[in-house]
Amino acid sequence: EELLQKLTELLSAVNTGKDLFEARKVPQRTAELEAKAADPSVWNDQKAANALFAELRGLKKQWEPVTALHADVTGLVDLAKSAG
Repeated sequence: EELLQKLTELLSAVNTGKDLFEARKVPQRTAELEAKAADPSVWNDQKAANALFAELRGLKKQWEPVTALHADVTGLVDLAKSAG
């Protein structure tokens, strides 16, 4: 019971952080850049391509740990609930 409460509080905090990233449109910008990166013509302008990939790496470096943490904590909450 106490563990579930603590995990639920942690999930709430993680959701707040995730919401902040979503408000900054990090997931949308990441998807936009990934679509541009998939276009072979991106390499027509080497300087622009390098800037695009640098921005994409930076966004992923921020966003991926947040989504991984969210998934992990959600899984722990579900496990604690099923354990009773």
